[in-house]
Amino acid sequence: MIKIIGLTSILALSLAMVGCTSAVKTTNVVDQKTASVMSALQNGVSLYFDTGSSYVEPKYDFYLKTAAHMLAAQPNLVIGLEGHADNVGQTGVNHRISNERAEAVKNKLVTEYNVNSDQIMTIGFGSAEPIKDNSTAEGRAQNRRVTIKIYSK
Repeated sequence: MIKIIGLTSILALSLAMVGCTSAVKTTNVVDQKTASVMSALQNGVSLYFDTGSSYVEPKYDFYLKTAAHMLAAQPNLVIGLEGHADNVGQTGVNHRISNERAEAVKNKLVTEYNVNSDQIMTIGFGSAEPIKDNSTAEGRAQNRRVTIKIYSK
């Protein structure tokens, strides 16, 4: 009976240790992902949009959440949101949609992540600053973006 209890205790302890190890590994992976996103935000990260849309897709929430944590932890930081459009359509419409995209990201940061609006700067460039060739669908898709960058004041 003692051997069975001892074996059961060792098995339970082993399982607990395996659980602890995987929890530590999971935490390290999350920390590495957060560190990677923080670095990317300091260098500039682009969020992409559908044609004519300013809807911020949920797949970008981790970037926004990480940015919000950075801004909350360091009040001397500001976030720049640069809206862009492809060159399809009229110049005025593209300028408006680029501003709407930047403002949509700002609104999400303020309303969902409680970022102080004084820490957010927005600007829309319309189609004036493409990063890819607008003659292809792929290029236009990459030009419909908001670039997020975190700066020190």
